[in-house]
Amino acid sequence: MDTGMADIRSIRGRPCLICSAIVAFLGFLLATASADPIRGYHIGNSLTWGAVSPGFSDAFQSIGASIQMGYHIRCGSPLENIVADPSVRCVPAPAPFADWHTAMTQYTWDYVTLQTHAGTAAGEIQAAIDVVTTTTAAGRNSDTRFFVYSAWPTLSNSLTYRQVRTQSLTSLALNTNAFLGTLHSQLAASFPTIDIGYIPAGEVLLQLDDMLRATPVAGLNNAWDLYGDLYHLNDSGRYVAHATMASVLTGTRPHELAFPALFNGIDPAFKALANEAIENVISNDARVMPLPEPEMPSVLVLVAGATCWYLTSKRVYFARQSMS
Repeated sequence: MDTGMADIRSIRGRPCLICSAIVAFLGFLLATASADPIRGYHIGNSLTWGAVSPGFSDAFQSIGASIQMGYHIRCGSPLENIVADPSVRCVPAPAPFADWHTAMTQYTWDYVTLQTHAGTAAGEIQAAIDVVTTTTAAGRNSDTRFFVYSAWPTLSNSLTYRQVRTQSLTSLALNTNAFLGTLHSQLAASFPTIDIGYIPAGEVLLQLDDMLRATPVAGLNNAWDLYGDLYHLNDSGRYVAHATMASVLTGTRPHELAFPALFNGIDPAFKALANEAIENVISNDARVMPLPEPEMPSVLVLVAGATCWYLTSKRVYFARQSMS
């Protein structure tokens, strides 16, 4: 074999290692450039609070991201009342964001979740429209993604979860597929240039109700067994709500995420079943729209390509010069 050509082939191979190092370095630059935390705000009552506390940041940290979170929680309240009087809260608002109106008008957000509850259908839909309008007024927050947070209905002693969840649309803002689907579609129609997503916790519980009725797991026979009282979920149910929201907002399967110690005691068989239901529902619901992942800026891609080409061509040129 011509040793000169062998040298050139060897030299051509070396820049691959250099290019790999360059791409790794640019990845570091990208991570540094994207170091700003995801900023999210949650508006609702204790059903929202039960899904995001404690330790909601754990899921983001497990995918190498961080979150700066604000919230306006008014216990037992419809969204209409929260919007009408921002001064009332049952959970102190984290600094510096304060109440929902201050937060929406003075800060920028990657996402905002909206939870309706037990008001009139017309009033709750209008309240959600008012939040989006306020947040995006005067050109603010044009890239913010809004999510309808689909919570769960009040426990019934006479009807199954499916019977309650699939009731027809009424004049009340119930946590049913009919109303929450209408809320989402009206928001999407009212704001055609804004991303309106969906966090289907109530739908996941519906699928779990079917799965548990078919095959009980860890003493759980149906979705009502995931309730702690008439309105709130127990720890197993809270895992479902927490993991559903985290999976949507991170765009990551629940079994790949980290969760707070509160959920360490959840039966592994139930957790696996819950994760399966979450993945099934999210992957088959076009409304979900997870937050977009950060992409490498095109300028970094061009720099990486140009640098690799330059190094390859120069090293081959000097190799040929040394042989002549």
